[in-house]
Amino acid sequence: MGGMRNRFGEIEDARSCEKGEAMNARTLSAFVTGLSIGVAVTLLVTSDRGEEIGRQLYGKTEGQISRWRRKGRRSIAQVQEIVQRSGDTISRVVNTTQDALDALSSKI
Repeated sequence: MGGMRNRFGEIEDARSCEKGEAMNARTLSAFVTGLSIGVAVTLLVTSDRGEEIGRQLYGKTEGQISRWRRKGRRSIAQVQEIVQRSGDTISRVVNTTQDALDALSSKI
């Protein structure tokens, strides 16, 4: 008796395929029903209007973005300071090395 192969390569008969499709339809239906109930309950429970919720979310988001900007600026300033100090240190090492080479070459 012929049938369709499932994703594992096993042969299934038409009845099991129909059963799987029915399960998918029931699962989708349950999801949509649950989503609808969740939206309805949220709308009933929420005391603020949509505009007010939008303003609150915008305010919180804007505040978080401002904090990230401040942290970013502080981080950039710290990196610039480290680069400056490193450059100063490298300059001193190069000058000291050059002085040592000059002193050594004058003795040779």
